[in-house]
Amino acid sequence: MSALTFERWRQDFANIVENLVGRQIDYTKIYPSVVVAQNADGTLQLLADNPKVRGTGHNNIRIRHGLPGVSVEVSAGARVRLGFENGKPGEPYASLWDTDAAFVTIHLGNSSNTEFVALANLVDDELAKIKDMFTDWLVAPNDGGAALKSLSGSLSFDSVAAEKVKAE
Repeated sequence: MSALTFERWRQDFANIVENLVGRQIDYTKIYPSVVVAQNADGTLQLLADNPKVRGTGHNNIRIRHGLPGVSVEVSAGARVRLGFENGKPGEPYASLWDTDAAFVTIHLGNSSNTEFVALANLVDDELAKIKDMFTDWLVAPNDGGAALKSLSGSLSFDSVAAEKVKAE
């Protein structure tokens, strides 16, 4: 039997088996999916694009971020990959976002000792407050420093730290 004949026979046999028992899902692959909803505990409800993997959907799928302390809020319609830990059907996870960033809000953590990045627009707002306060003080009449004391007692600034980032 030639190699070409054997390969054709093998493919025909594989097609017969698939027609009889159905195609098995390869749990070592990752599958493009759409987010149906996010559960209260942060897990996702997903529908895989591949009809063999989709079934009736996958619920309570944990998100694998790859960064400690990070969590996300996800809107329905976001695109993600569905994978299975060590190829085990009972250990699904979601990762590798490939969607418009407007679908996902990233939370950088809530630890009291976590340092966050400052948001430029908030920094600009706080600097404008400082400028306005000193401008008001400089034009105050000669009052022996009373305006300065009043100014220093009223200094308070909002945090410019970002603990939540949303790309738009």
